Amino acid sequence: MKCPDCEREASPITGRCELCEMVKKNQEASFYKKKELENQGDYRNFSTSKRKKRLLYFVVALVVCFILVRLVEQINGYSSRTQSTSSFISAVEATNHVGEYTTVRLHVGYTFTDNAGTEFLDQFQNYKNGFVVTIYQSELSNFAFDPASLSGTTVDVTGTITTYDGYIEILNPESITPVN
Repeated sequence: MKCPDCEREASPITGRCELCEMVKKNQEASFYKKKELENQGDYRNFSTSKRKKRLLYFVVALVVCFILVRLVEQINGYSSRTQSTSSFISAVEATNHVGEYTTVRLHVGYTFTDNAGTEFLDQFQNYKNGFVVTIYQSELSNFAFDPASLSGTTVDVTGTITTYDGYIEILNPESITPVN
């Protein structure tokens, strides 16, 4: 008996030669696999769309984690940019560090709130003679305590040191930590 596809000797059971039988089985297998994937959706883009979906979930989870970390830092008055409390400069040394992001240890001798709700933590009652921390009213919600209550205490203030009208200050500090 001859194989109808290639004229080789055929098996009496299948009616085809071994080679043609293998080719037919592979074609049927790939045909059924293709049909199965088509039933699940577009078989050409199936794995690509799944990868895109997983990547999107990963990016969303990463953004949510970042937001949660920032919220916790704001609630605690701490930031990953904050230096450790053992690394600080004095208010007197701050004049040599204008433009730098650092932590300044300051004894708050006087606090003042102006008509706009801006809080000032001053080293001395005459602010032009010492170091000043200025916190706009819109930034006060970043602190878990009222900065005006810090009069007479020593604090570590973290932020960028700037000058304004001849005096040294940190404007809207990233954190204020009372020193025990």
